[in-house]
Amino acid sequence: MGLWMFLFNHHQWEYSISNCSAKNLSEWYAEGTPNVPIGILYSILGILAEIIYVPFVIAMLKPEFIQHSCYKFMFQLAVLDMIVLPFNSIIGGVQCALGAHFCTNPRFYYVVGSIGTTGWYTACMTCIILAIDRFFEMTCSRAAQVLFHGKIMIFWLSIPIIYGFTTFFQVPAVYNTKFLAYFFDPFAGTEGLQGMPQNTTSSFASS
Repeated sequence: MGLWMFLFNHHQWEYSISNCSAKNLSEWYAEGTPNVPIGILYSILGILAEIIYVPFVIAMLKPEFIQHSCYKFMFQLAVLDMIVLPFNSIIGGVQCALGAHFCTNPRFYYVVGSIGTTGWYTACMTCIILAIDRFFEMTCSRAAQVLFHGKIMIFWLSIPIIYGFTTFFQVPAVYNTKFLAYFFDPFAGTEGLQGMPQNTTSSFASS
């Protein structure tokens, strides 16, 4: 499943979204629920976050900060957020305002969801490792020197990236305008199509 199937096994991917053929385009638009105020709020917050991130990212790159392991993790987290925000917040906001169901443009929303899900997984793992780093720095500085300083940081920084790429093999979360949230089932809330196996099958990466 996931982006890997979309890119390299498109015929199987077409089957996985075959339920989109149950309605025509106008019917799928009617299935969605437009919410202009919430959509505008999502998009504005996403744009503001992108702008605010810039000076912080520049500041973290200064030698007196980036030499510390915590700033390396926070820099990675900031870059991930800046990559993912247009997909999760800005595009999601536009989709929310339009009330566009996944099936109005399944290819586009599938890719958007795949990138957003990958970024979410990667950022979550980065936060977990950052928390571990802070724990050792606060409780056992000697262990922190061994575990989180020097070239070993390449290992720690690569773990979230590798973990994020596992989402290429699972169903992505896509935005649902009816519930104003992301679901792994693109037909959540659609009577007769919700929760069908080909929509929700996921790999071990989601566990």
